[in-house]
Amino acid sequence: MTNGLARAWRLRTMLPPEWRSRARHVVDACGRPIGSLHAASVTGLVGLTVDDGPDPHWTLPLLDVLAAHGCRATFFVLAYRALRYPDILRATVAAGHEIALHGWDHTRLTALPPSEVLARSRHAKAVVEDLSGAPVRWFRPPFGAQSLRSYLAVRRLGMEVVVWSATPRDWEDGEPDEVAGRVLADVRDGDILLTHDGVEVPAGDSAPTFDRAAMFGALLDGLASRGLRATALENLVRSGPARYTAWFRP
Repeated sequence: MTNGLARAWRLRTMLPPEWRSRARHVVDACGRPIGSLHAASVTGLVGLTVDDGPDPHWTLPLLDVLAAHGCRATFFVLAYRALRYPDILRATVAAGHEIALHGWDHTRLTALPPSEVLARSRHAKAVVEDLSGAPVRWFRPPFGAQSLRSYLAVRRLGMEVVVWSATPRDWEDGEPDEVAGRVLADVRDGDILLTHDGVEVPAGDSAPTFDRAAMFGALLDGLASRGLRATALENLVRSGPARYTAWFRP
């Protein structure tokens, strides 16, 4: 399955952008039963999602920025980090934000057998729910890596898979305004934005060093200037029909 998925992904990357877009529309229309949430049909809102925390350096400052802008977000946490920083996790809940699951750690699920995906995800979900005191509805696969088998394993646990439709690529360095600008030029009503409070980088890579709180401030100000308000996923999908995509990549 993994080899076939990798071959299909390589073939996709060889297609011109227009053909990729057309193919995606066809596949999404046929694959709704196994689709992953990636946007909503709603005006004036975008879903703000924050991955890889809780982070001891950035999560609390980001909560302050969100509060100053009157915005809520969905935090996709790693369970091992939640165990390490339970007070930050609880502060996130107390501030009115939604807690979701990003996995036990940042292991690529397509590299694991389905039974292990199921066991790890079940344990991680239980840990995060116990620590936060809140139910976990949403799941985002690390690296966005997903096979049909890993998707079905997560769905067995009653979670809905969430991917994204826009990102400032904040795992890459840059000035805060520059990083925010990577997504502001193209963001649209109903998009789900992928951002990070902590960044789990592969071994040997360097983590970005920009001021993440300043980047979030620039991002939220930029959204407001475009008539958009950031909100948590639960509110986004309550405000308009959810949109799904057949998202499978190695």
